[in-house]
Amino acid sequence: MLKLNDAIAFVLEIVSIILLTRWAYSIPNVMWQKIFVSVLSLIIFVFVWSNYFAPTSPKAIRGTIRWGLEFLILFFPYLQFKNSNFKYVIIGGIMIVINLFFQANFGRAEW
Repeated sequence: MLKLNDAIAFVLEIVSIILLTRWAYSIPNVMWQKIFVSVLSLIIFVFVWSNYFAPTSPKAIRGTIRWGLEFLILFFPYLQFKNSNFKYVIIGGIMIVINLFFQANFGRAEW
């Protein structure tokens, strides 16, 4: 069950990265700005995730604050659908909460 949850966590992280980059791409009107903002958002996400949420990071956030921050970081990209397709927001939020619950209760997270 833990390996399945790890796979789901990985997919959720990748989907969040893709959605965040897609959202960043849609904001500017000029092509070079679209590319720049997309790459910048990708770099910031990867930097924050690898420094503060990766299990092997020495600077990883621990405790219950991690759960809230991890939820917000993974959930934020789904908010782009709040006006067009709200069911994606609900499904994304539920999947993230279930994943974090399994991580907290089956030993993957040091909470």
